[in-house]
Amino acid sequence: MADNQSGSSRVFAVVLLVGAPLLVMLLFLLDLFLTARATANMARSSDFVFTEAGVESVGEFGRSFLSWKGYLKVRESKKDFMLFSDQSIFTPIPKRYFRNDDEIATFRELVSRHHELT
Repeated sequence: MADNQSGSSRVFAVVLLVGAPLLVMLLFLLDLFLTARATANMARSSDFVFTEAGVESVGEFGRSFLSWKGYLKVRESKKDFMLFSDQSIFTPIPKRYFRNDDEIATFRELVSRHHELT
């Protein structure tokens, strides 16, 4: 009987040592997935208005405005414009959201009046 209890204790210890970290990792990944999905939904449901004064974002969670001076820098990649409000925090503006190349050029001109586009 003592051997049976010892064997059960070992199995329990192995399950605990292996199962607990796996459970923590799965919960972390689930939280990461849910946060990413919520962030994507927020971005999808926002409309942006670009003016000489700055950028207004309007969405189901509210409205925000940041003047062009509030952005540290603006970068352009092949697919996006990135408006940096901090060294590592930026708002992506996908070029596919513009109707045509003329709108992209107009936006580029607007940005260049306030920031050096890099």
